Amino acid sequence: MISIKSKITIITSLFLAVLMSGVFIPAFAQSVTPGARRAANQQQRIPTLIARGDSEIAKRITSLNSAISRVQALKKLADTQKTTIVATYNTVIANLNTLKTKIDADTDFASLRTDVMSIFGNNRVYALIMPQESILTASDRIQDVATDMNALATKLQSRIYAQTKGNDVATIQASLADFNAKVADAQTQAQNAVNEVSGLTPDQGDKTKLA
Repeated sequence: MISIKSKITIITSLFLAVLMSGVFIPAFAQSVTPGARRAANQQQRIPTLIARGDSEIAKRITSLNSAISRVQALKKLADTQKTTIVATYNTVIANLNTLKTKIDADTDFASLRTDVMSIFGNNRVYALIMPQESILTASDRIQDVATDMNALATKLQSRIYAQTKGNDVATIQASLADFNAKVADAQTQAQNAVNEVSGLTPDQGDKTKLA
């Protein structure tokens, strides 16, 4: 008669042999395919990706609101240019808010990933808008300083006239002329910079506009 211990040993050995042969595969292992595992993994990543998208959008909206305040404070930029630029920035904010609503409602991983990537690819907040605002601000500052320099040049010219009285002021006059020329050139270059960038807008995926 076979003992209970021997029976257990035999049954265990048979079970292990069948298992290793591949004949016995648990039902749950048969049902979980690589594609199913990938899909499950993607579903688990959706909340994290949504949170990332919301965070990136929030940062950009904060930056845009700050840029709007700085543009509105510019002294030398024409009011019509200010209006156009601020309207563009507000449009981008509206687009980002709309995109956030879509991202928050996304349940498909592929669609969500495309929407999150559009934050970076279409709106160009840090690739276009913030550099644009920096150039406008720098140009405005140059124009402001140039105005002060022109006022100083006027005072210097008056002093030179007062010192003439038979004195040779040709060298001083030449230096002042060079000073005036450089200030005028600075004003021209600053205005050229404004003209170059003030009409640029985010491409929103439009390749022609991007070019």
